[in-house]
Amino acid sequence: MNFIKPFIISGIIFLVLDICWLFFANKKIYQTNIGNLMGDFKIVPAIIFYIIYLVALTFFVLMPGLEKNSVGYVLFSGALLGLVCYSTYDLTNLSSLKNWSLTVTIIDIIWGTFVSSLSN
Repeated sequence: MNFIKPFIISGIIFLVLDICWLFFANKKIYQTNIGNLMGDFKIVPAIIFYIIYLVALTFFVLMPGLEKNSVGYVLFSGALLGLVCYSTYDLTNLSSLKNWSLTVTIIDIIWGTFVSSLSN
């Protein structure tokens, strides 16, 4: 199956969900808990992250799930990849940054697991 079409479709779903989440969670969660660590938004690193992450989701989750014709595989594998990737980021920050929040860590890992599963 063609890689581009699933990449674009899952990318749109992921971006819409993540942008909605970030607008909702920014003040209530992120600014409240780690506002002192936040700087100005930088679009280029964000775009690079989304491209890399969506390539990984498409390659490791969506394409094998389509080959297997298994929604269960896609949901589970997406959740697992989200758990691994978001845990890597959040737990590294929790272990190495002075004022990183446990609350943000827990919420962000749950969000990453959920959005990575659902966007495929």
